[in-house]
This record gives sequence, C-alpha cells and structure tokens, in this order.
Amino acid sequence: MNLDYSLLYNPAYFEKRFQQRYYIRKALGLQKYANATILPWKLINHQYGGGIVTAQGEYLSNTGLHYGNGVAYAPDKVNESQDKVIYIGMFAGIWGHCLTDNIRRLWFLSSKAYLEDYKDYKVVYTPFSSFYFYDSFKQLLSVWGVDPDHFIAVTEPTRYREIIIPDESFYTNEEGFINYTDEYRDMIDQVRAYGTAHRTDLKQTKYYFSYSKLPRSAGRVRLERFFSEHGYDIVYPEKLTFFEQLNILINATDFASTVGSCSHNALFLRDETNVLLIPRGNYLTGYQEAIDEIHPLNIRYVDSSMSVYLDDATPWSGPFYFYISDNLCKAFDLDHEKAAAYTDLSGFWEYKQKSLIMRSINACKKAHRYYSDEYLDFIARKHQKSVVWKMKHMLFEMAKRCYHFIHHS
Repeated sequence: MNLDYSLLYNPAYFEKRFQQRYYIRKALGLQKYANATILPWKLINHQYGGGIVTAQGEYLSNTGLHYGNGVAYAPDKVNESQDKVIYIGMFAGIWGHCLTDNIRRLWFLSSKAYLEDYKDYKVVYTPFSSFYFYDSFKQLLSVWGVDPDHFIAVTEPTRYREIIIPDESFYTNEEGFINYTDEYRDMIDQVRAYGTAHRTDLKQTKYYFSYSKLPRSAGRVRLERFFSEHGYDIVYPEKLTFFEQLNILINATDFASTVGSCSHNALFLRDETNVLLIPRGNYLTGYQEAIDEIHPLNIRYVDSSMSVYLDDATPWSGPFYFYISDNLCKAFDLDHEKAAAYTDLSGFWEYKQKSLIMRSINACKKAHRYYSDEYLDFIARKHQKSVVWKMKHMLFEMAKRCYHFIHHS
C-alpha cells in the first residue's frame, strides 16, 4: 500500500491509525458450547443487545455486531431447541457491514472441518430489525457458493443443545483496532477473481462512488460536480446490482469516495489502483484503514469537509458538511485561479442549525479541535465581503480564545 495523508487538515490526528498494522497471522478454528442461548437483536439503552450467553451465564462479547459493541439482556422467555447449530453472527443491513462484520465467519462454510464434521448443522444468525438479504448481498454471497435461503434467523431467545462459533476472520481486537486474517483476504480475492473472469470492458476508468440520497449530509452534490468536471463518472451503487458494481471496480484505474460504505468497495479494486478518500469528519471508520491495507493500492486521504458539529461519542451519526476545499484543489494540482472558482459554501448555517437541534455544542469538542484552524479560514472565505459576518467572525475568534484560555490554562 502506498499511503499519503498529507492533505488532511491535521495529519498527526490520525497518524496512529495509519501507522497501525491490521493483518494478523493466526490459525482460525471454532468454539463449541452446550446449552448456550442466542439472544436476538434488541436495542438496550442505545446499545445493541443480542448475541450468545453460555450455560454459565457468560456473555460472549464477540457475538454481537462486533467485539465491544453488544450487550446481554434478561429475556422474558427462552425457547428450548435440541438442534445443533453454527452461529455466523449478528447481521446489519448497511452495505459496509455486509462487506465486513456480516461475512467474518463465512470462511468456515468452505472449511475442511465444516465439510467433514458439521455439514448437517443448521446455520443461524441474529438480524437487526431492518436487515434482510437484499439482492446485492445475495449476489456477493453467491460468489462463495453461499445461499442465504438456507440460513435461519433467530428472532426469539433460544437455548440450543449445541452451538458452534467459528473464529472471526475480520474483527475488532481488545485495543479497538481491526484485525483481518488470510481467510478474509482469500474471500475477497475470490470476488476479485470472479470479477476479472466476468469482466466487460468499459470506456470509462475513473469513478466517484456516491449516494443518490445520503442522509444527514450537506454538500454531496458539490463533490459530485467537482469530480465530474475532473473526468470521473458518478456512480450510485445502490442503483446497481453488485455484479454491475464489481465490473466497474475491476475496470477502474482511479476510484474516489467519501469514507464509509461506499469507500469499502475499494476491497475489490485491482492492485495499484489510484484511490482518493474524503473523510466525512474528524473520524475514520476503523474498518477503512484495515481495508486499505489488504491490497497494494495508491491511496490518498484528502480533507474536504467542515463537519464541526459531530458528536464526540457517535461522530458517524452526522450530520456532515462537504465543500470544495483548498486541499482537494491541491490534490488535482489546480492553480490559484482555477481553485478560486470553487467558492460555493452555501448551506453551512442551515447545517449548523440542524446539528445543534440534535446535540449541544459542548458535545462536539473533538470536532472543534480538529477543525479549529481551518474553520476560521472557512468562515473568512465564506463571508469575506459581509460586514455582518465579519463581526460574527470576530466574535467567534474571541469565543475561541476564551475557550482555549479556560480549557488549556
């Protein structure tokens, strides 16, 4: 991997994550539990309840959405089953989870152990309330010969005679970083090989992956327009089948996206593809950094957001604000005159009002620290000809100095 993150507003902020190594060499196996209970997904005090509780009452923390993101709860009733089952995880419907968490145990279904000893076991999972096997996910699974119609959704607390839990090939470790194994990479390589074998040549080779309806964001269209003007086709993956998306990715020489489910599609790019990723705010998914490492890609991170009102605890919840930053212009080697043409900063104060309806400004300290220097330039750029906004800018600067004096003295 060739990684450049010099065009982030604060490269040191993410340096630990970018310097981290995510691949781990380990032999995967399975764990076996008798008379354990599977709890279906349930929202418990803003946490994802569900997973497996052993006969001794121990909650297995890697059986929720992922390690550290799941809790047990006391069900009113527990069904009894004499079935022997293989538990493959908690399934979320978001595409990024379909590429990572949802498939982390599927390696086992093609393993020697499964084929020789456990093929007669039923395969079960716990779905989020909104989850279903939509067509793109089914197409992805079909590449591995997996038919989800044979899976059983556990929607009521059930104690099973025996539960087999395959080890995870893509998982969150105890330090909060992602690890992936050879088994996960092998599965992804199977998909790339399938895409190459079924490739249909396309005239275009530069693609910007976006969403036709990206909730909790402003400025999406600005980014699309910018990339279109610089030779990229705009792709809305939710409007395509997975196989159509895969053909685009296999043909791509240049790929760009904001960081999230769209950017996770970089898994299927060919080696040495040029990748430009725009963080949505002062956070990365944790998943993307691991995905970046799996294949040798030329990756550049570029800041082009001003999402200053992200909640410290849940920054992924948005809302996000995108604009055409000086850093993005630098990434395309635009001179000062050409860069000056990108001055559309509309919608920011509407974004601010929407954000502060959702949360207190005191809940956004990390985002404020990350954007602090760039924010002043942004405000000056937006309102440099307005006397009213110059006054607001001065008041903001005074407030900022007071904040720093109070919190750093």
